[in-house]
Parts: sequence; structure tokens; C-alpha cells
Amino acid sequence: MKKFFIIFFLLIFIGASAYLGYYFYQNNEKPKEVFETTQPTFETIVKKTVATGAIVPKKEVTIKPQVSGISKSFM
Repeated sequence: MKKFFIIFFLLIFIGASAYLGYYFYQNNEKPKEVFETTQPTFETIVKKTVATGAIVPKKEVTIKPQVSGISKSFM
């Protein structure tokens, strides 16, 4: 009886492994992509852009020396 259960569970394990392998193999196949193609044509490209308004920075930084006075360059 013990040998029967071992063989039974071994067959279930092998069958489940084979089924999962087949299932993952089928789901891994990517469908074929179909692309629409057209013939090239000669045309004139005109692209215009008009923008109005002002440019405002998100963050404004002021730069000041920590020491008062005039800085000189010795070059």
C-alpha cells in the first residue's frame, strides 16, 4: 500500500510538472506583430511654431559674497 501511494504521488507530480511546463511554454510565445507599410512619397514639409508669453524660473537664486569689500584677481 505504501508503494502504491509513492508511485501515485510521483505520477501526479510528473503530470503536474509536465502540465505547468506546457502551460508556461504556451503563454511565453509572443503573437506575431503585423505592421502596416506604405510607399514613400515626395512632399514639402512645413512646420511652424508660435509661442507667446514669458519665461519664469521655478527657483530663483541670488549669489552674494560672504565678505564685504572688493575682490581682486592677481593675474
